[in-house]
Amino acid sequence: MQERSLKLSIIIPVYNGAETLEECIDSIVNTQLVWDYEILLVNDGSTDGSEAICYTLQEQWKDRIRYIYK
Repeated sequence: MQERSLKLSIIIPVYNGAETLEECIDSIVNTQLVWDYEILLVNDGSTDGSEAICYTLQEQWKDRIRYIYK
């Protein structure tokens, strides 16, 4: 029987969160988690530059972060 690998999904709503977004992501990636994880940044129409920050973070953490614009 094959073991299944579990992945924790951390979902972060990003509506106009430019001021705190990088600090939030830093706190997650610098925490030692037991599980494999992914971070989903979900932007629902920010107008404060959050989108550019999300793209930068996604590029920086390609194996961990996915950006979704809704």
